[in-house]
Amino acid sequence: MELKPVLLVEMERAYADLVKLAFEQVSIRNPMDVVSSEREAVRYLTFLMSRPERNSPALILLALLPQLCNQSRMVRWIRQQPPLLGVPCVVFSGDDPAGGSRSPRELICDYYVQKPRDFSELLTLAARLRERWLLENAA
Repeated sequence: MELKPVLLVEMERAYADLVKLAFEQVSIRNPMDVVSSEREAVRYLTFLMSRPERNSPALILLALLPQLCNQSRMVRWIRQQPPLLGVPCVVFSGDDPAGGSRSPRELICDYYVQKPRDFSELLTLAARLRERWLLENAA
């Protein structure tokens, strides 16, 4: 059985590579597809939805900086696509959580977390995501 991909929307290639490594280290076997902008994410998801055999990713991670991407608009667009309605959407924040971060309800996402800045935090987050949404795909 082919596993559905995880979509990571992240501008920094080096950070995307760290996320991939963290997923591998916590035994997430789903392939990870990386795009670097909101526009690329819409194109990718539109293409994926056109494929009847695999019309949605297993998980969407939005790690773009808020000043460069309207995360709320992106999540709203995702939630308006019928094939994506059940796909968990996680938004990474660049902000300090105590300093005005938004709630998942406000963003209409499933999880809103401060973007991990070191690899141990990233491993912890990857394990949490695996347990919550990808456990059936773990090795």
